[in-house]
Parts: sequence; C-alpha cells; structure tokens
Amino acid sequence: MDKSTLELLSEAARKACANDAAGTKAGAAAADAAREVYYAETRRLGLSACKGAIDSFTDSRSGAAAVRVVDGKRMGSAFTERIDGGSLAAAAAAAKSAAAFMDTDEGNVLYGGAEGGLVGLDTAWSNDSVATATKKELALATEKRCYSLDRRIVNVPTVGYGEADSVRAIANAQGMLKAERHRGCYLYAYVIATDGDSTETGSYGEEADDFAALDHERVAARAVEEAVGKLHATEPASGTYRAVIKNDAASALLGAFMGSVSAEAIQKGKSRLAGKRGQKVGSALFTVIDDPGLSTLRHAAFDDEGVPAGRLEIFREGVFLEALYTLYSASREGARPNGRARRGGATANVSAGLINAFVPAGKDDLEALLSGLGTGILITEVQGLHAGLNPVSGDFSCSARGFAVRDGKKADALRNFTVSGNFYDLVDGIEARGSDLREDLSDPFRSPSLAIAALSVSGGDRA
Repeated sequence: MDKSTLELLSEAARKACANDAAGTKAGAAAADAAREVYYAETRRLGLSACKGAIDSFTDSRSGAAAVRVVDGKRMGSAFTERIDGGSLAAAAAAAKSAAAFMDTDEGNVLYGGAEGGLVGLDTAWSNDSVATATKKELALATEKRCYSLDRRIVNVPTVGYGEADSVRAIANAQGMLKAERHRGCYLYAYVIATDGDSTETGSYGEEADDFAALDHERVAARAVEEAVGKLHATEPASGTYRAVIKNDAASALLGAFMGSVSAEAIQKGKSRLAGKRGQKVGSALFTVIDDPGLSTLRHAAFDDEGVPAGRLEIFREGVFLEALYTLYSASREGARPNGRARRGGATANVSAGLINAFVPAGKDDLEALLSGLGTGILITEVQGLHAGLNPVSGDFSCSARGFAVRDGKKADALRNFTVSGNFYDLVDGIEARGSDLREDLSDPFRSPSLAIAALSVSGGDRA
C-alpha cells in the first residue's frame, strides 16, 4: 500500500454522503460521521515440492475496499476492487442507497474516533531480498530430509512453503486513518510412513517473521516423528480415563468453543455464558488472555472497525470476566467495545473474534505431566470438531488419536477412538498446565498441554 492509496481512503471517508438534511452544515457533518472505508491488500507467494521437483507455484496480489454507511440507524454497504476516487465515491453512494432498504437497528453504529496510526508500512522485509530459487531449494531440502530420517517414510506427498505480506487500513469521516502491515512465512511437510501392514501419516508446519527463521530440519523431523510414532496403533478399551491433552489437541479442542465468548452469541442465547460474568465456570488453572501486543505475527494495534485492541482477560482462574465485542454488540447492551471486531478480508461483514489468545503456560513439561498422570491416556490429535460439538451446550464428541500412558510413561500408540464430554466440565477438570505453550501462531487460540481429571473414551474391546 502506497501513500496515494491511503490518501484516497481518507478522502473517500471524509466526503459527505449527500444525505444532506436540508443541506445544513450540521446535517452534512452528521452524514460525514456515518461513513467508513475499510481496505485490505495481500500479496501471497506459495510453492510446493514433490518427488524432487517443484510441482506448484503461485505469486498473486489482490486488494479491495468495503464501504459502510449508517443513515438513520440503517446500515448499507458496498464493495469495490478499483481503488480510485471515482470508484470509492460510487461505492459510498451505493452503500447509502442500500441503507434505505434496510431495517433500523439501534446497534448500527460506526466508530467515531479521530485518531490515526500507521504501523510498519515503510519497513523493509528480509524475505524480499531472498531469491525465489532459494525458497524453492528450502522446500526441496525439506522433502529430501524427510526421506533420509527414517526408512519407513515411503512418500512425502507435499512440502509447502508460503509467505504473505498484507496491509489493512480503515478511515472514517471524523478524520481517523489507521493502517497496519502483517508479514509472515511458513514451511510444512506431510509424510507417509509404512511398516508391514501399518501405514500412517504425519505432518508439521511452522510460521516465522522471516525466511531465515524457518528450520527445515526441525520441520522434517517432527513430521517424520509423528508418522512413525503412530505405526501399529491399536484401539483403547472404552472407559473414563485420566488424561493429558497435548498442546496441539488442547488448542484445537478449547479453541473450538471460543466462539461462545462472543457477546453477540451470548445476547442471542447461543452460549452458556449468558449471565455468568463474574462467576466461576472452570478450574482455577483455566485462564485465557487475548494479547495482540505480544506477537509480531499476530499483532494488532486496532480491530477491523478501528477500535483500539488491547490486552484482554477473558477468563481468570476459572472466572468469566469479559466477552468479545464488536461495535454492534457493544451498542446493543450499552457496553464499551474492546477491539475484537474481525473481518475476512475486505468485507462489510463483521464478527467478534480472538486475535492472539492463549492459556498461559504452566511449570511442568510434558514428561512431568505424564509422570503425574501415572496411568491414563495421552491425546495428541482430535478430528471432526466442525461436526462433533455443540457450541451452545458445550457438548463435544470427536475422533482422536494418542497413546496409552503406563507408569507415567508414553506407551502404545492408540487410534480409532472417540473422546466426548462437555467443554465446561473439561475446563473445570484441569489439574495441571504444561510448560509447552503451542508455538504455532496460525490460529488465534493456543494452549499448553493440559492434565484432565476425567475424559470419556469410546474405543474397542482391548483390555
């Protein structure tokens, strides 16, 4: 994004909506205050390696703007991929026309702040000085490394490298103009291991601020370790187990229920957290913090409506403290917005979401958690969460993989079983937190490994 684009956004947001209230100065000011322009631009590079060659390569750039107008508590919106003065003005006019056909809603408000801030727009990125050939070589070296680590690796269907350089900007009629750049790259490997009649898959990926921080040997080693560790897995006996849920699986399982902390979900009766603010809903070890200032990869100085985004404690020692607000949901209950409005690119659709949320790490490593467990089960993977959970009741049932735990040690690999329970029972049963807070920042929610008092398992008949 260059300076001229920012100037266009700012000018488009400031111009009157021609609603005109008899052409008075006050009427024009009111019209001005009800306009917002949001812009998103992304440049992506992606490539993959297979069988010693680069089998796909893409390099693309896209940008678009969404305009929202509020007129008499009616909100209209429009979208344009052409970023020039005429196109933005036309989009604003279309948004205003659309508002006339919408229902009135007291929640229809736009941010009225006048502050500004441009974060990271002029900084150079080291990835731009790395030749494309070098990025291809990294993927090929990762594939080769996967094969070399274990003879049981019979196929590496894909090794992928990718990077994204994105900018989001928002301007309003009050003079606010904010923009922020986000950059990152990733490397991942997907492998297949076979030993006799047992075949399993493994994958691992990591993100970094720049190319130099990616470690292809670590990526290959962890993907291979996962695949080989699953070989000759058996089914556990059904029952209720003490369990340790490894960090990746804990992040996925707990993260799947974080939509229930949306203020809008609570207002609509789609969350058990309704009326629970200030009340204990989980173990004293269950704390969730959303802090956009801790990570450069997931940094956010403001949300996608322009509201400043600061550190937010959602749960503290089991007590529900704060919901996630957009301007709409905050206005509906007279609350203060807390900067958690999110959009999927340049769209007028806004919903509440996490930015960089996590359960804080504990003091014990995974081995210590297993030692404290004694006998039980280690859950390393959960699948089917999109279909196997009820975000309203908190109930879940999903397929899982893992290992038996005997005498405090990881034992046989386990597969083909289902774990089920209730989210609120699960977080109330947390007995210990691991020191291994998940490092992968690809998702907005992370957790360390968690020791759980009881987890229902449906498996086979093995004793």
